[in-house]
Amino acid sequence: MIYAGQVLNIPAAPAYHTVVYGETLRIIAGYYGTTVYNLQLLNFTMYDPNYIYADQSIRIR
Repeated sequence: MIYAGQVLNIPAAPAYHTVVYGETLRIIAGYYGTTVYNLQLLNFTMYDPNYIYADQSIRIR
């Protein structure tokens, strides 16, 4: 049962960012207030974090 004033913890849905030409993981991390390391953890299939390309979809949260 849910009560008035009760705080609910609802997990956020995954969010993605489409890379634009000239962006780096550092720039993208700055947009979303996170770190390059956290982006690397969320995108574990990214073999080389120094190589991202335009139109690539990167998970943000």
